[in-house]
Amino acid sequence: VPTPVPKEMLGQFYDGDAYIVLKTTKKPKSSALTWDLFFWLGENCSQDEQGTAAYKAVELDESLGGAPVQSREVQGSESDGFMQCFRSVQYLKGGVASGFKMVQRDVYETRLLHLKGARMVRVSTVPVSTSSLNAGDVFILDTGLTLIQWNGSEANRKEKIKALEISEAIKNDERGGKARILVCDHGSEPDEFWSALGGRGQVAPATVDDASAKVEKVIPQLVQLSDASGSLEMIEVATGQLKREMLSSDDVYIVDNGMVTYVWVGKGASSEERKRAIEYGSKFCEGKGRGNGAMITKVLEGCEPAVFQSNFTAWANPDAMDTPRAGNVAASRKDTDASELASSMKVMSTKGGEYEASHRAEQISMINVPKGDVEVWRIEGFDKVKLEDELEGQFFAGDSYIILNTYEQNSKKVYILYFWLGAQSTVDEKGAAALIATQMDDELGGSATQVRVTMGKEPFHFIQLFDGKMIVHSGGKASAFRNRKDTDSYDTDGVSLYHVRGTSGYDTRAVQVEEKASHLNSGDCFVLLTPKTMYIWYGSGSSSDEREIADKVGSTLKESRELEGVLEGSESDDFWAALSGKDTYPTTKQLPDLAREPMLFSCSNATGVTVIEPVFDFGQADLEEE
Repeated sequence: VPTPVPKEMLGQFYDGDAYIVLKTTKKPKSSALTWDLFFWLGENCSQDEQGTAAYKAVELDESLGGAPVQSREVQGSESDGFMQCFRSVQYLKGGVASGFKMVQRDVYETRLLHLKGARMVRVSTVPVSTSSLNAGDVFILDTGLTLIQWNGSEANRKEKIKALEISEAIKNDERGGKARILVCDHGSEPDEFWSALGGRGQVAPATVDDASAKVEKVIPQLVQLSDASGSLEMIEVATGQLKREMLSSDDVYIVDNGMVTYVWVGKGASSEERKRAIEYGSKFCEGKGRGNGAMITKVLEGCEPAVFQSNFTAWANPDAMDTPRAGNVAASRKDTDASELASSMKVMSTKGGEYEASHRAEQISMINVPKGDVEVWRIEGFDKVKLEDELEGQFFAGDSYIILNTYEQNSKKVYILYFWLGAQSTVDEKGAAALIATQMDDELGGSATQVRVTMGKEPFHFIQLFDGKMIVHSGGKASAFRNRKDTDSYDTDGVSLYHVRGTSGYDTRAVQVEEKASHLNSGDCFVLLTPKTMYIWYGSGSSSDEREIADKVGSTLKESRELEGVLEGSESDDFWAALSGKDTYPTTKQLPDLAREPMLFSCSNATGVTVIEPVFDFGQADLEEE
């Protein structure tokens, strides 16, 4: 009998059980829903449970009108679509009987979690022993109130970030925030790590990712499943180059490319063909000697994803094939050299400033978001540390921050949750900021609007929170993934130069730059700090907004220094001396880059000439190896 899985266990799967996962998505700008239906089989799942899972998945599929994209998933060989349903996928030993047992408070069983995967990271429980370690992966030693993340010398960045995410989840969700998290690299482990594993030992070399090793080149094959003869039978239709016209709406087909087996269901397929489509897909894979590890996905006619269409040499919907033709006219395309192609791409991406205008209008429309109670935290060692009120608006380029703006609208509290990522902030700090922001959103009942902000791309409504006093300093806290040589980094030589730039009072901020005259710009303002004097330098082309912000920044940084305003062209010798002497600098304004939507272009020479065309509404499926 299907039993709902508790929310706190989503993403955890017992290897002796079978599961059904339904993902429901609302289409943008529409009330229509789409579904992805997966049934997952553990490696030690019984045949009865496998059959029941498949049967119940079909029942659920039919109750939704046959609309879901249905996939059979097997432990260790899950599709990307399945893996992306969860923050992490963790394999647990046992099944229903062993999994749901009485939990004793403050009593924990030591365990070792193994994280592996180049693209999608999987988590499994392995024996608590030194022999389980290898240099290519990340492991988490969970002793109850201490979580030690061990990074193999060849472990990839995704594994490290995922391990941090899982450690934080265990700490907050399972240990009530009481556990401490330690991160160590291969070669710098604390004694308690080796004690728990039974003593020091030789660490095995890195191993090949099984999911990557299984990829092989197989000739595509198309097989028809039909009951036209009175009983269901499989008939091979073609191998090699497959074409859309080979599919008939009255039947079910199996499309196999060696990595994924698709079961295509035509609109006119019989009820029996529909119900047993996945079953025959499994039989097909068994006949190929792939066993229980085969990945099988059901797709409906008219709803074929791009990854399915890519198995065919040409794909066009039947309706499109009926379009009247103007006759046999040969098409020709002019070959283009690289410089011309690059120019055309540039024109498409800029489009005469249309995007810039719409982008700015959208930003300005959000300026009316009121400033309420603003709280700021800095990420330090995987935790958030609250900043003092007088430091709000001051950031370090080497750090990441979380900012919460709380205000009332129609007698209801509204939350906007920003996580700001410094340009030199480490990967672990950026990952921790995103993770903690999500946790804070959960604590607020999921009602917060989360906004990811990168240094230099701050939206207007973010800058407005700090009343024209947003300042970004160089340096920051050391990484939590640090080795013995990493330390905190700050500018302490007594001389600092801040570049005040923007296009209006809405987007102007100050950013610390190297103290050299070559970094000045006639179009902007700069604040130069020396031990005794603070200079505010007004470029001849600077705007009144920039000059006003420069004065505000100066009032924040002045302390006991004397203030001296400097117009471009009237600089003193002391001013140039603080910048290591005069030098040439730009005399035209450099506008900050706008945060543009990314664009994807496809490049092909299939017709004998090189053609570059834009791909709209693109996703990962649009990237083709050929």
